[in-house]
Formats: sequence, C-alpha cells, structure tokens
Amino acid sequence: MHGSKSIPTMSLDARSAERAIEQIELNKGIGPACGERRSLRARYQAGNLPVAITHPNGTVTSYSVIPRNLSTRGFAFIHGRFLYVGSPCEVELVTLTGESVPTEGRVLNCRHVTGITHEVSVLFNQPIDLRRFVELEENETRRAAEEYLNAGGEASPPVESFVKSAETSVEQLDRALESEDFHQAAFAAQQLKGSAGGQGFDVLAKVAQVANEALADDAVDVAAAREAVRELVSVIHHLRA
Repeated sequence: MHGSKSIPTMSLDARSAERAIEQIELNKGIGPACGERRSLRARYQAGNLPVAITHPNGTVTSYSVIPRNLSTRGFAFIHGRFLYVGSPCEVELVTLTGESVPTEGRVLNCRHVTGITHEVSVLFNQPIDLRRFVELEENETRRAAEEYLNAGGEASPPVESFVKSAETSVEQLDRALESEDFHQAAFAAQQLKGSAGGQGFDVLAKVAQVANEALADDAVDVAAAREAVRELVSVIHHLRA
C-alpha cells in the first residue's frame, strides 16, 4: 500500500482492543447483535489493518488501525489520531481465505471517544461482498447478498460454481445411502441444506431438508431419502438449464 510501512497509533493487544470496541458499542447503545441498523454490520476481527490516508495537504500516510466492523458500503475502526472528514483513503481488507483486497473510500466521520482514541467511519467508493470477509449466519448471508446486489455489486458467487459443489454433495449422499452409512448421508444432506440456503437456493435447501429428516437417527426412511436424492438431481439439472 503506497510502498510505505504502516504507523501504529494505538498500542493495544487483542484483548484490550476488544474491550475498547465493546465500550464504544456500550456507550452508543449498540450491541453486536443489534437488528435495528439500516444495513448489516458485522464484527471484523482481521487483526490490525493498514489504511492509507490522503491528508488535505496532499501527503499520504499509512496507519495501522484496529478494525471495529464492516458492511457492504463501509468500514469502522479505532484510531489514535484525528482524521479530516472527506479525506480519501485506501483500506487493505483481508478475505476469509487470506486474500488482500485494497478498497478505496473516504472518511465519513471521525468521533473522539476518550484520550487519543477516535472512532473513524469510512464509506467505500464501491460496494464489497461482505460474505467474502466475514463468517455470517444463514439469515445474515442472505441479507448481505441482497445488500450487495442492491448497492450495484455483481452477482456472486457464480451459479455454475455452486452447482458443481452441490453435485458433489449429492454424489456423497447417494454413495452413503448405497453403503447404508446413514449417519454420513444425513451429514451430507445437512451440509447441502446449509450451503444451498445460505446462497439463496431455497428449493434445493428444502429438498435437502427432506432428505435429512428421512435420515433421522430414530426413524430412517431409506425410500424417502432415495426419492429426495432423485429430486435433488432434478433440481440441479434445472439450475444448469
């Protein structure tokens, strides 16, 4: 990022940083599970991140900041210095797979908290797919996908990629049924249900749920499970069409 080393402005270990974030949320009356926000914000625990700030005089400084939360359109962090509202910036976000993603934006707000501590909010120039950066619950995953598309993001992940993964899951389920490994078959059905539901493939998720229920420990219904597998194959075929 701009070829310079990031300057830390606050010396906090992970535990102290977490306490500072919790105190900010407590003071604002906002908890991690608050559902009243207009857009989804998720805790972003990626360790200290570099943020390059372009100051009003045109100079650029890279700071190492403490992430607070992340959304489709912005990023909030804890910082040890005042920043001017409107300052252009570039945040070095990190995906769940460890990929570095430089993301441009501008300082939307800088609020003094206490001592040298400031809470800074950044508005991105372009939306990000929150699902790439934070592990979300199933309902949050759907909401994040909707917000990303509504903000002008491109559809992701591609249908073809998901369909290939679903086909593999169905094959595992079918093989487990053939070998009468009902525990493994139920596991495969449960995994498929979760992934399909999380990506918005509701019909596939419902059929996988039927298969999972048919393989309950106390009352395995092999016939119903096989019928569900046939229907899963049919649904995947239609997704490819």
